[in-house]
Amino acid sequence: MGDFARYDMTYYIEVGSKTIYNKIKSSLSRLGLSQIDSSKEKASVCIIDASLYFSNKLDIDKKYETCLKIISKEDCLKYYDSIFDGIGFVLRSNFTIEELEESIFFIQEHLNNKFQNQILKTIFDSANNSLVITDTKGVIQYANRYFLRATGYENDEVLGGLPKLIKSGFHNEAFYQELWDIISSGTVWNGFFVNQRKNGRLFYEEATISPIFNSLGQIKQYLKIGKLVERERLLVKELSQEMKAASETMEYILPADYSDKYISFKSKVKPYNYLGGDYVCFEKIDDLKYAVGIIDVVGHGTSSTIIGMKAISVFKSIIYYDTLGNTVNRVNKEINLINRDSSTVRYLSGVFMIIDFNDKTISYVNAGHPAFYGKSRDQLLKFESNNMILGIVNQGDYHVESICLGDISYIFLYSDGLVENNEEELITAEAHLEQALLEAEKEESFMDSVLDKMIGNKEYSDDITLCHIELK
Repeated sequence: MGDFARYDMTYYIEVGSKTIYNKIKSSLSRLGLSQIDSSKEKASVCIIDASLYFSNKLDIDKKYETCLKIISKEDCLKYYDSIFDGIGFVLRSNFTIEELEESIFFIQEHLNNKFQNQILKTIFDSANNSLVITDTKGVIQYANRYFLRATGYENDEVLGGLPKLIKSGFHNEAFYQELWDIISSGTVWNGFFVNQRKNGRLFYEEATISPIFNSLGQIKQYLKIGKLVERERLLVKELSQEMKAASETMEYILPADYSDKYISFKSKVKPYNYLGGDYVCFEKIDDLKYAVGIIDVVGHGTSSTIIGMKAISVFKSIIYYDTLGNTVNRVNKEINLINRDSSTVRYLSGVFMIIDFNDKTISYVNAGHPAFYGKSRDQLLKFESNNMILGIVNQGDYHVESICLGDISYIFLYSDGLVENNEEELITAEAHLEQALLEAEKEESFMDSVLDKMIGNKEYSDDITLCHIELK
């Protein structure tokens, strides 16, 4: 991905099964990753049996940055309420090499994102200019070391205080009123301050104050940058380029195309220019049963990416051992736990599905996601949302609906970016989509045809993810 400082991870493997150990070792080697077999102290990631992890959880959580817990069916039942607690990720014990490598990829991205944040903190603390973040009332929430040195205050004296702490009396009230009028209107302010240190001495500062907006365009914070603004702007530009490069990898973590005598599965992503939260999974539960999931996290950026990874990880791990309703409920519980402990709240919509050729049924939960389609003979069937989106409340049971496989020849799922990337009313966009689906049946590449008819060469402002499932 070309990160400006890629985090170098090392792995320690602590599993009882020689077969699993060799699979892990072989996969790490194939990926060209560093690996430590003898020194726990030097490893940043531990790949460990879930039973061993929970027997010494506190010590392991302190020792490693993250863990990949290998869970058996027995582990899942025994540690059901706590399997996702603590640090790290989970992977079922009868994993495939592809699933392991996907987990390693998620771990790499998770730790690399943490490392990038630590780099930014180091940059802010080491910068040769003052950086201050306040809320919309001017209460200081962050001040870097340069600012503390310049003013003579300690960090605990500044945090929670107001900028008037360093007012010198040089500027009149009209000066500050004009400043607030400018930044509260969403405009950047540039100018000079004559401020006062803790010891009473004056100091002069050239400053820029910029509003910080949320995804709805609302001002949530203000950032004041002292001198040497260009250096920080260069860093932000570089980070933006790295985020764009990261978004281009999203298509490579889609599940592989699959086909057997019962079913054919294909998926496709058209990423926007930064990290998003669209994810797809496809799992063969047994010889006659398949699980499918598509999720769309509200918002973009690293937090949405991590939420999406977590949701898919939980779904893929639990669906082998539990019912569809209980599995979706567990996904919702985990997202609510993250939202409870996070300053950035994220919700997600999704369609979760079991296709069972033994019972001849399709069971599904549509949690606030766009309707999906099924083709039965010459008719398109539309399946609307039947549940609330995930991450709002721990609502208990999710309603599962079942339909007969009957004459259904294919199922089409998609994220809302497919129908919300123009100025059309939703009902009009869905009508165009239905026509595009019928026309795509005649084309060699079904999903490419749908994308071309719905998006073509037009600009789009959200990730677009598609799934096409043929039932044979």
